[in-house]
Amino acid sequence: MNGKGGVRDIIFSQYLDDPRQKYMAFDGRWKYIYCQTNAVEELYDLKKDPHELRNLIAEGEERGQADRLQKEIIRFCAESGDTTMLDGDKLKRSEFDVDVHCRFHAESLGWRWY
Repeated sequence: MNGKGGVRDIIFSQYLDDPRQKYMAFDGRWKYIYCQTNAVEELYDLKKDPHELRNLIAEGEERGQADRLQKEIIRFCAESGDTTMLDGDKLKRSEFDVDVHCRFHAESLGWRWY
């Protein structure tokens, strides 16, 4: 989505692959992050919180901003062909049992991952 003078209104970033993808959308003030694993969301108002210390999703204060940026991620994925992040017209969710995963690593590898 281009704004005035070819400057993007929203910047997107993607990290990892299915089933652990993460997407970020940033509009110059609001930063929304969606993690496919367990559908974890984060939302930061970088005007008031430039160091991202207060996740507004956890407090439910700005759900409208999160919904708006989530829709932009869905649109971006559909237009760019990244259908691995989509489940119909929604963002995909993959289940991940953190307790089982951590227990497996602790029992098989010790506290180090290597």
